[in-house]
Amino acid sequence: MPPELIEALKPEFIAPLVAFLCSEQSSETGGLFELGAGYYTKIRWQRTEGELFKLDDSFTHRAVAAKWDKVRFSFSFFFLYLKYKI
Repeated sequence: MPPELIEALKPEFIAPLVAFLCSEQSSETGGLFELGAGYYTKIRWQRTEGELFKLDDSFTHRAVAAKWDKVRFSFSFFFLYLKYKI
């Protein structure tokens, strides 16, 4: 890694967020954050529609492949979520 990138990844640049989260100004609890080189972002976990499979002989990799669009995150599901808050 270039020396300037290593310099930007010092723990001192993470400490301001830690200090803020511990302060009385913050009401944040249970958050997950990605930090590095001055970039701070909160990460969120989001569940997709998913699929419930029968646990019999039909449960194969082909069955998973056939329903993959429901298992993985898709933008169409995201827009449904925004519209209906499901």
